[in-house]
Amino acid sequence: MTAEPDPVAAAAALTGQLARMSGHLARLQRSRVRDRRIVRALAASLAADVLITAGLGYDTARVNGAQHQGRASLVAGCRLANQNRAEDIAVWDTFFRLAAPPAGRTAKTRKLIAAIDAQVRVKDAPRDCAALYR
Repeated sequence: MTAEPDPVAAAAALTGQLARMSGHLARLQRSRVRDRRIVRALAASLAADVLITAGLGYDTARVNGAQHQGRASLVAGCRLANQNRAEDIAVWDTFFRLAAPPAGRTAKTRKLIAAIDAQVRVKDAPRDCAALYR
């Protein structure tokens, strides 16, 4: 026959194991609470990241639109200036033709008109507006 276990010793051992299990469960519960806090913090961080990214994307699109409008305005102004330059050249050509007809020009007059005409054509040369405002 086998000896029966001592019920007091078995109860004491069981109580010790239950206490250890209770401690382990308490640690698991604290770990779960900590894990939930971490998950909540990560979710809040992700939401903040999404909002910041969306805000930056909107701002970038708005700034790009404004830059595009500004560039278009500069190109349009440059093209108008090119038209004005062409009109200035036409005025100078008319002036030279009427003020000093080619038949009556002396060598000195032709040289002076050629020098002035060269300066006007350099000053009023059209600009490449698209390349100028890239």
